[in-house]
Amino acid sequence: MSIFITFVLMVLLFIVLGFGADLVVFNLKEIGNKLGLKLFFLGMILGVVTSLPELAVGINSAIRGLPAISAGNLLGGIIVLFGLVLGTSLLLHKEVKTDGEIKSFLPVALIIILPIFLSLDGKLGIFDGTLMILVYLILLWFIYRQSKILELPTVEIVVEKTVSKEIVYVFSGLVLIIFSSSLIVRLAEQLLTIFYISPLLVGLLIFAIGTNLPEITVAFKAWRRKSSELSVSNLIGSAAANIFVLGIVSSLSEINILLNKEFLLLSGTLIILSILFSIFYKTGKKFSNIEGSVLLAIYCLFLFLQYYLIF
Repeated sequence: MSIFITFVLMVLLFIVLGFGADLVVFNLKEIGNKLGLKLFFLGMILGVVTSLPELAVGINSAIRGLPAISAGNLLGGIIVLFGLVLGTSLLLHKEVKTDGEIKSFLPVALIIILPIFLSLDGKLGIFDGTLMILVYLILLWFIYRQSKILELPTVEIVVEKTVSKEIVYVFSGLVLIIFSSSLIVRLAEQLLTIFYISPLLVGLLIFAIGTNLPEITVAFKAWRRKSSELSVSNLIGSAAANIFVLGIVSSLSEINILLNKEFLLLSGTLIILSILFSIFYKTGKKFSNIEGSVLLAIYCLFLFLQYYLIF
């Protein structure tokens, strides 16, 4: 396949990706309005689905006996979500309002750093994986309880029928997002190979960013449609879902963790981003563009230090 045709296909696939994200964002808002569910909870559920690429990579790596690749991808993906995606989005959109309640994010922050402490013995096994899965399911239940509107009327069959069309549209949009993003990653990998890009850069672009294309697209489309709550909750949901996927992978195949400089850098960055995210979530009941600059700077520093440690 020529370079020109590859570029044309990527452009077309990005158009499909954007169309799918539009379908998801618009119809999730409609479902939330009709059923009385907050966008924050719907975004958390969306985060599970948009993490399907990570789940596919994780299961394949476990089957091939290389689960550590998935662990690095999943934990590195959280840094991409909070540092690169949220940081860049805040710079472009100035600010995003939150409810200012620390209890909305604190449980997620604790789950995100849970694998770090479980890894201190040099491995993630079936016990660790089961614990991560259970804690994640408890988190979903907790957020669902927090997000239910007390005055929610009885949901009758008539109401269920009124959202059936939106559910079909959401599902169709998710299929388009996952399918197109998967093809984009494959085409990008071909281009990087043609231009002889370094293996490090290939890894950062293909795995860390490539598997998060669904979250990245939904985030920017949600901000464009003035649904910032959905965008932030999708990022939070995807980060938490990464831990859920890591739990599945480590349950399938034990992951040996090297407690070296790379592990310390990854762990330190995750902890710092989780703490800052919690603080920014509460202060002023909004994320500002200055806070976005801080998150993006931490991501860039992480990339620089990672490159320095490897080379």
